[in-house]
Formats: sequence, structure tokens, C-alpha cells
Amino acid sequence: MLTLHLVRHAKAEPLAASDIERELADKGISDAMRLGTLFTSQIAQPELVLYSEASRTKQTFELLCETGLQPDDASAHDRLYHASADEVHQIITKQQVSSLMIVGHNPAMAILLNRLVKEADLPAGLMHFPTATLATLNFNETDFAKVTNDSVADLVYLQRGADIS
Repeated sequence: MLTLHLVRHAKAEPLAASDIERELADKGISDAMRLGTLFTSQIAQPELVLYSEASRTKQTFELLCETGLQPDDASAHDRLYHASADEVHQIITKQQVSSLMIVGHNPAMAILLNRLVKEADLPAGLMHFPTATLATLNFNETDFAKVTNDSVADLVYLQRGADIS
């Protein structure tokens, strides 16, 4: 069985010198920290975390780690910034682990989630993947290379950081 965690970066400031340099807003910082606590009790740790090179995704990853996330390995992946859902999918299929987390951006996260999960498992109309949200998917495959656009995962967990008290 494979586990894929999809995380959209936490809420960022609206302006910076460039989009890639946008940092987290105060709300984003607190939401990411709340989300990270899930990895101490409710969610299994991923073997590998790949995050976009944007400041807001790196900060989200770092805050997740400060509050509970402890992956075996992690790195920035330059293709995740501005990646389409197809490009994120290609990155996923190249990973040689059984548990993977992607910290990325919309619309790719929303499209990928809606593509890979049974429609009945999704909350009605979840076409938007809110900031600081974690979706955990399980696949009956043994290798991410076998996960295609036609693969159907079980959505085992969906949580917004803002909703954790």
C-alpha cells in the first residue's frame, strides 16, 4: 500500500517583491503549526517530503516539522512551483518510497485530489483546496510508478489547519 499526503501551503502575505518570495501571513503560521501537530498522534510520518521552492511552501514545511512532522528525507523540488496537476503527478510517479508528502500550490493540489480520489469520498464540491490543508490518500499499489490518472485512492484523512483547536 502507498500513502500520499497532499498539503497546500499555508496562507501567505498578498504582496512581495515576487510571487516566489511571498512569505506566510500570521494566520498561515498558526494554521501550519496546528496542522503539524497531527503528525504526533493521528497521521503516520512520510518517508519523503517534496516541497516547492517558493518561500511560503518552505516555511509551511518548516513549521510542520517544528510541531510534529519528522520525515526520513525532505527537499525542495524546483518543478513544483507553478506545476500543473500532470507535472505533480509525474514527480510523484518517480519516487521510490511507500509514503510521500507533496507541499505545493493550487490549482494543482485541488485538481490532483479530485482526480485521484473516489468522488463519493470527497466533500461536496471540493474543487478548492484551502490553504494549510492536508489530504491523505492510500493506494492499493506497491510502487508510485504504477499510480496513473485512472488510479483511485481512498481518502483517509482531510483536515484544514484552521479547523484544529
